[in-house]
Amino acid sequence: MLKLVAKETIQNLFFDCHVAHFVWRVVQVAFGLRPPKNTKEFFGPWQGQVDSKLRSQVCVGASAIVWSIWLSRKDVIFYKKRIYSYLQVIFRATYMLLVHPSEGERQANSKVGMSYVRDSINGDFCQAWVAVF
Repeated sequence: MLKLVAKETIQNLFFDCHVAHFVWRVVQVAFGLRPPKNTKEFFGPWQGQVDSKLRSQVCVGASAIVWSIWLSRKDVIFYKKRIYSYLQVIFRATYMLLVHPSEGERQANSKVGMSYVRDSINGDFCQAWVAVF
């Protein structure tokens, strides 16, 4: 379960908390991208690690991850929901990318070894980076 901190910062929420640290580590293992350390690096050098043809897809994926972290934290704080696994954050981000992916994103997803798995919390099928585990 997520631990709440007294004073939340963007740095802690998206890069330093246990959930964010885990999620960015999964991205590192799955895609070989060194995790961003802060917002300045996130919008600059971090995206320079990928080929220019893939940068827009990486930006969309990273945005889905950040949004998923935010929504998960909001659920815990405001709706008193429990996060049983950090993988729920990854499943949520992956689901966001699958709702209305562009053709280029569909091709990228098929190239990174994503496959369908069942989310153990709500029983839905989601695509996830199962090759990481």
